[in-house]
Amino acid sequence: AACFQSRDDTAMTTNTSLRYGFEIDREYFIDFSMKYQFVMPILTLITLHPIIQYLLIFENKSMRPEIRMLYSATHLALVMNEWTMCFALRVYAVNPIGAIYCEGPLCKTGFNSQTLMAIVGVPIIAITSPFVTLMMRMHQMFVPIDSRWKLSFRTQIILVILLNALLFANVAGCGMFGKDHDNKEQLLKEPELRWLSERGGTIFLFGPPGHAQHFKYGLKFLALSILIIMPFLIFFTVDAMHNIARSAVC
Repeated sequence: AACFQSRDDTAMTTNTSLRYGFEIDREYFIDFSMKYQFVMPILTLITLHPIIQYLLIFENKSMRPEIRMLYSATHLALVMNEWTMCFALRVYAVNPIGAIYCEGPLCKTGFNSQTLMAIVGVPIIAITSPFVTLMMRMHQMFVPIDSRWKLSFRTQIILVILLNALLFANVAGCGMFGKDHDNKEQLLKEPELRWLSERGGTIFLFGPPGHAQHFKYGLKFLALSILIIMPFLIFFTVDAMHNIARSAVC
């Protein structure tokens, strides 16, 4: 369906009872979410994150330098994710409508939805990239030298490049398919979305419930990427645990 089910003018005018329980979001949840997202990265930056970095850098002398570096990179990517998603963007999922509301500073700069969606994709993938590399390198630490799963350094580099290329292709996918629904202006007139428009942020409107017009292709590509990458992560974890258990017995 191109737009929501029509409603009479009285309901649209009063805007007191909204479908999907959005009056609760309007009165309570969204304000709490925006305030929480504003405060959370500031608190973690001055409390939790410095402790984690200190422990990784100074209190893990037995950890290999490359593993420590990958742990630190993963943690710093998490910090970037917090500040981008919770502070710079400050997003709120509008379920079950295919929409995301964005109220952070970046969302009020005039960038179009596709540019902002690409920005959304960067911190998410930035966490996954060093984590995948970390999992592979840790797995190789526990693989016996005579095992068929002991990969050469060159093979590991190629595998990391391929997996990361697939991951970062999703950033391009977010930008390419993060377009608003063709009938966005009409859909925004519905009471369920009108109150969001009045807040002054940006609405990424992909479509009515169950009808994401363009973004569904980005989601399909993301699902394909997960199906390709997850078996590697599962194998790295299971095989490493098996090798550790076998070493303990011996």
